[in-house]
Amino acid sequence: IVYYVNNFWDYKWGGETIFSLNKDSVCAVLPKPGRFILFEGIIQHRGGMITKIAKKPRLIFAFKYKLK
Repeated sequence: IVYYVNNFWDYKWGGETIFSLNKDSVCAVLPKPGRFILFEGIIQHRGGMITKIAKKPRLIFAFKYKLK
């Protein structure tokens, strides 16, 4: 689970979470205040760079869990 913590985020600042399959990007999710992303941990993913015009850092909480 990824949770975007910032209380404000301008989409022009970038910072997407990018999901990949077979070395190709297939989906990008923009940071949005209060947004959660739930996905299987085996899916390749990374945090994209924020732009130079960003007014603050992108803050996230990442949670990992296992079902028994």
